[in-house]
Amino acid sequence: MKTIFRLFLFTAAATLNLMAQGPQERPERDKLIQRGLWRDAVTHYTGKLLPVSDDQSGDDLSKAVESLGRLGAWNEFDAMVEQAVAAHPGNAALLTSAAQLYLNAPHYGRIIAGEFERYQGGYRHFRGGRTSGPAGEPQAETGQDVATSYRDRVRALQLLTSATAKAGTPVAKIRVWEVMADVLGRSEAWKLQTLTPLDTLPEWGEPGPGGGTEGAPWKGDGPVLYNAPASWEAAVNDGERWRFALAEQVRLAKETGDATQEPKTISQRAAFSLSQFGSDTLSSYGWYQQQDPESTRGILEMGTLAEDEVLARTSDGVRRFKLPADQHFIALYRSLFDNPAHGAAVGDTLVRIFLSRDQRDKAREVLEQTIAKYGPGEEDARTKQLRQITGNWGRFERAETVPAGTRPVVPFVFRNATSISLSAAPVDMEAVLRDTLDYLKSNPREFDWDRANPSAVAGKLIAKGGNKYIGKVAAEWEEKLSPAEKHRDTRTRTEVPLDKAGAWWVTGKMPDGNTFHTIAWSIDSVLVENDVGGKKQWWVSDASSGEPVTAGSIEFFGYRTNYLERKNPLARRMEVLTKTFKRTTDEEGKTLLAPGDWDSEYQWLAVARKDGRTTAFHGFAPYHIDTSYAENGTRDITYGISDRPLYKPGDTAHLKFYLRNVGYAETEESRWANQNGTLTLYNGRGEEAMKLENLRTDALGSVESSVVIPKDAVLGQWNASYQIGDRISASVVLRVEEYRKPEYEVKVESPDAPVRLGEKFTATVKANYFHGAPVRNAEVEIIVKRSTLGERWFPGWRWDWLYGPGAWWSGSEASWHPTWDRWGCLPPNPPWWQGNRWTPDELVLKRTVAIDPDGTAKVEVDTAPAKAVHGDIDARYSIEARVVDSSRREERG
Repeated sequence: MKTIFRLFLFTAAATLNLMAQGPQERPERDKLIQRGLWRDAVTHYTGKLLPVSDDQSGDDLSKAVESLGRLGAWNEFDAMVEQAVAAHPGNAALLTSAAQLYLNAPHYGRIIAGEFERYQGGYRHFRGGRTSGPAGEPQAETGQDVATSYRDRVRALQLLTSATAKAGTPVAKIRVWEVMADVLGRSEAWKLQTLTPLDTLPEWGEPGPGGGTEGAPWKGDGPVLYNAPASWEAAVNDGERWRFALAEQVRLAKETGDATQEPKTISQRAAFSLSQFGSDTLSSYGWYQQQDPESTRGILEMGTLAEDEVLARTSDGVRRFKLPADQHFIALYRSLFDNPAHGAAVGDTLVRIFLSRDQRDKAREVLEQTIAKYGPGEEDARTKQLRQITGNWGRFERAETVPAGTRPVVPFVFRNATSISLSAAPVDMEAVLRDTLDYLKSNPREFDWDRANPSAVAGKLIAKGGNKYIGKVAAEWEEKLSPAEKHRDTRTRTEVPLDKAGAWWVTGKMPDGNTFHTIAWSIDSVLVENDVGGKKQWWVSDASSGEPVTAGSIEFFGYRTNYLERKNPLARRMEVLTKTFKRTTDEEGKTLLAPGDWDSEYQWLAVARKDGRTTAFHGFAPYHIDTSYAENGTRDITYGISDRPLYKPGDTAHLKFYLRNVGYAETEESRWANQNGTLTLYNGRGEEAMKLENLRTDALGSVESSVVIPKDAVLGQWNASYQIGDRISASVVLRVEEYRKPEYEVKVESPDAPVRLGEKFTATVKANYFHGAPVRNAEVEIIVKRSTLGERWFPGWRWDWLYGPGAWWSGSEASWHPTWDRWGCLPPNPPWWQGNRWTPDELVLKRTVAIDPDGTAKVEVDTAPAKAVHGDIDARYSIEARVVDSSRREERG
């Protein structure tokens, strides 16, 4: 009994001594980290700091994991973290840190002999396995790659759930719930619809719920919204768990008298609502940024949105709808405006929101209130922004280049102003080019890429000293403007009253507003480059008529940067080398450069000149001759086939391989004929399963063989490779399985008759097994896309199969005639022409639904948004369905 008591006293004393020494070991750990002794820091943690349990234990674990990361030893991460969790299951700080570490660790690994090893991104360290082989041999590695994002997230939530029960003080509990809200909120927003199961940990590599991020989730007649449940256990999805985590922070803060926590959670809710329902969700639609007044009528008119309304991209398409005040980002942000800690930032955010909603009048009101309450901002940023909204403002957009004799038309955007003063002055491009070449010839010590780029002429003109390139004003004019109401932008155009060839520096000045510039090009010569017969052809022609410019001079100037090895830190880092040569155009306005005329390591500028014409230039760019070996030369190709794609162990596989030398030039048809090779089969693990040697190709370079799959064959994807030495190989992939899951097909049925734009239509997805039964217990992901339909009907012709419908049409389009719409016929567009009203493919909706018991799923598509934006063009809607049944088999239709 005395012995037992002494042993107890000794153990207790040792434990107390270790706990007393533990915190004192932290400075030593920090010294090891500062010296970069990462392995020693890890050893120090596992030996002396791991047994310690206090409020700094979580930081101890984080620093140990950081050291592992420095070593690249992520295969030790899981064991270390779980060892710490097992040692201190009641330490909330450590559990919280462990959860964060799981979220920030690399989410990749490999299963080797049933054990998981984590690794960093593309770097892996394995215990054995073949990683390379001869040509034609499939490369294999031991184990199976897996992604761990879903499992790591579930483990983090498990640890945090445990930490909420272990945390002692309200302050500690608030910290845990803050991390919990961050973990739930940082995932893709659509995943908040699901309830992550926390009772069991997923298998390694389990992907978790699938889906997409094509807009805020929509269910039935409205968006999916999340409210705070009565308890954590009562939550029906992760969205409600997130709301509960926020609500708990507020409740616990009130117990401690902390009034700062509730505004923080309101700000988080507002930011989430804005990310889901803000107008920025429409930014992926190209039409949204450039709409004319006629196109913005109806539901897509942003300026008419009430404060409780939103226009957003949802999983059911673009929708305009109302949100309750406790879910609407504007109402939530407004509730924080008077809070001294948040008001200034909230005011700036509200200004950005109203500007993105094209409601500049409301943005002005909020901005004035913010300035009055919180000041003009850093460097008077708010005052300057207010001046931009309420003042006379304008900017030019890119003007199209026109041939000489035509007046350039410059588009511009303005607001508030009722008039504008404009001027145009010539730009001395010869001086710009001369200064550019002189700069490169000077071999500058420090290279300035902008000075070496003559195409960036606008930047040169605005920069200090740029006025020397601008001549006297050649034209001045004024225009009356009709601004839109409520400080909205208006788009219009102005015609430059000059048709002389040259680069024109166009300046616009708003009365009591800003001054802005652009360059309008009117050209009389065009410089064209293309590859012809292994040479580089340059062609100079008239911009209006296309007639060749004969006896013209083309100067070729090239440069390259050569980096120098520096023994002295103050010595030059590089030198600029230059070369130049000239050519003269022939009677066709052309000149040819053969390989060797230029140095391919140089960047080249081509400058075309002729008396009486403006200068044309092209570059800088590297010169290479584009030749297609695949199209014009000969090449070896191989192909392998099997008599069927799937075999059972014991089946006979019939294999055939083709090896050919092909091309449009002279080919060696018998190059691979009558040659011996080796057929090797690799099993599902990448191991060599069988080999047949001395298989001889026939007179056409083909070889055929039959092999029997062993009855004890490893299942999975096999690879059969036929190889002639190390010169050429052909392969074919086949599968070996004991059984195959039932297969099914997916079809999408759409309306038989065309649908009028603006109406709704219903598409039906049908999934049936090949034996006739409908697919049940499956999920259907439905994707609907819209594209421009520009088809025109023409009577059939005998050569339509070759040239396309309407290729015989030789009439011209006379849409300028007042009665053209009654008797005219539009000519066919060439296949590469998309037209001015062509629009890119647009994702209308992406939705995941459960399949009905009869194996069908229906989706209703509303074409009203397309009519509101593109009501003057036809549209084609494509519906794609992805069905995943209970066995996780996926088919598309």
